[in-house]
Amino acid sequence: SAPGLAPFETIRAVPVTRFRYAPRSWETLAYAGTMAEQVAGSWRGKLALLGLLGAGSRAVARAVRDFAPDVVHAHWWFPGGVAAALGTSGPPLVVTLHGSDVRLAARSRFAPAAFRYVARRAAAMTAVSSWLARTAESFAPGLSVSVAPMPVDASLFAAGPWPRRPTLLSVGRLNAQKGTADLLHLLTRLPPEADMRRELERSA
Repeated sequence: SAPGLAPFETIRAVPVTRFRYAPRSWETLAYAGTMAEQVAGSWRGKLALLGLLGAGSRAVARAVRDFAPDVVHAHWWFPGGVAAALGTSGPPLVVTLHGSDVRLAARSRFAPAAFRYVARRAAAMTAVSSWLARTAESFAPGLSVSVAPMPVDASLFAAGPWPRRPTLLSVGRLNAQKGTADLLHLLTRLPPEADMRRELERSA
């Protein structure tokens, strides 16, 4: 849940249910990409996170009961995977790792144990890159993580004419993790007439 968002909504024919997890003014952890900063910076953020995990697991349990899915798919092992692992007892759980959740496990003293709990509960775990898969496997000996890159609907795109000038397009946040410095270094090795365009990824 978040201020201004409906508890029930249909987005592109997909029904969406949002759940309350804290007093309305505290429900700011999701959708802005600042969860880690909020939790680290205040007791209110930490209490809201506990509410998110508890209410999230109950929401998963209700959805499993009402919807009777064949598979439960959680994105990010934390917090989504933890909530799904706590709230799912019947259908198999699949967890997809995206990046920030894996870095959390790498830099937190307590996170690896929670990650191993989710890994044990999951029937399968995937990651969007081979680096993330290898890093996740290092936290849980014996764990096998499949690489499943983010999908693209190929029917929406078609090869067009080659641009008149060599062009480098960077899609992602301007931080070290996204490799922007490597792209800038690559640009220096392209012909001088090359054009670099940048698209900034908006936090969801």
